[in-house]
Amino acid sequence: MSEYQKKIRVLDLTRLLPGPYCTMLLGDLGMDIIKIEDTEHGDATRKSVSLFNILNRNKKSVALDLKHPKGRELFLTLSQEADVIVEGFRPGVMNRLGLGYEDIKAVNPRIIYCSLSGFGQTGPYKDRPGHDLNYLAMAGMVGIPSQMEFPTGRPATRVSDFAGGLMAALSILSALHDLQSSKVGRYIDVAMTDVMASWVGMFLPYLVKDGAAVSKEEFHLVMPGNDMYETKDKQWLTLGMNEDKFWRNLIESLQEEFPSISIDQWKNPIIRMKKKVELHFLLKGIFLSKPFHYWENLLTVNNIPWAPVQNAIDVFNNGHFRERGIIGEMVNPETGDLEYQVGFPALFSTKLDVYRNTAPQLGQHTEEILGNLGYQKNSIHDLVAKNIAKIIR
Repeated sequence: MSEYQKKIRVLDLTRLLPGPYCTMLLGDLGMDIIKIEDTEHGDATRKSVSLFNILNRNKKSVALDLKHPKGRELFLTLSQEADVIVEGFRPGVMNRLGLGYEDIKAVNPRIIYCSLSGFGQTGPYKDRPGHDLNYLAMAGMVGIPSQMEFPTGRPATRVSDFAGGLMAALSILSALHDLQSSKVGRYIDVAMTDVMASWVGMFLPYLVKDGAAVSKEEFHLVMPGNDMYETKDKQWLTLGMNEDKFWRNLIESLQEEFPSISIDQWKNPIIRMKKKVELHFLLKGIFLSKPFHYWENLLTVNNIPWAPVQNAIDVFNNGHFRERGIIGEMVNPETGDLEYQVGFPALFSTKLDVYRNTAPQLGQHTEEILGNLGYQKNSIHDLVAKNIAKIIR
């Protein structure tokens, strides 16, 4: 990436998933990420070592007690040399610490300051506690009809957490780009519920009819050609046939062995939608009649959009993802074991150095960073003795 990006310093005050994912992406892009943690336990995900190691590669750890006046002073000093601050506390916490946007802006007017939270810094829900599933539910994400037979359910991964982190990273990059010409910093308020609501809102014209929510029978994105089916040997596959040409391919490939699918009505997209419940159960019976490998061959040969339902091990062993660098490994410096890593999910003509450094120990870089600010070793050790800072020797 550019020299400009390599020099960008980010103070990361986030924990758990959303914020660390945001700053992981920024770190992958070459930014200097300084993770600010408390002196006692640090980021709560340190208890889940493998997850912590994925989310916090390419970061330095500084352990400070921000509730102590001296800890606050140290953070303000760090802020003067920073380009970006990302925090993920409940609304009002940073202001109470005397480290809110206005406090930082007073010492560094060019700062890009991003707050990432569940419900945002304003609005009647701003003080509510919450986690991923709450945000998904509030934004309507788990209330949208999605399959013909099954009631709607939660995604297996933490969609709003990662989507919120991604939106925060995008917004920070936009503000940094603007900063080059405007010379003016920005405050960014990212709410994970807002991000999910915006995704739901894209389909609002199809989800509401005459002022009421549509049923799954009316919702045109719930259809037999866009669903999951079980095979005879208890495996699952997905279809993604939105275009009529793929329906024709499927019908032509099945009609000899399954004449019921060749009836003229199923060639008509309007009738397929009107009778989609009947068509769904017809396809369900067809797919249950043959093992997975049969369908793998038939669907692939006939150019039909499909994919197997893979578990996590299938994904990590998938040659496609490995070839593209989405799946990789790093050596855990404490155990010497190889650990899975997930690469930056976009490829550049100039390859990113994603796996530069493993995740830091708590306070591993405190002495280095404070030393670079001009603090002498005896002063730093005095801070450590008072539990205002923590270092790893």
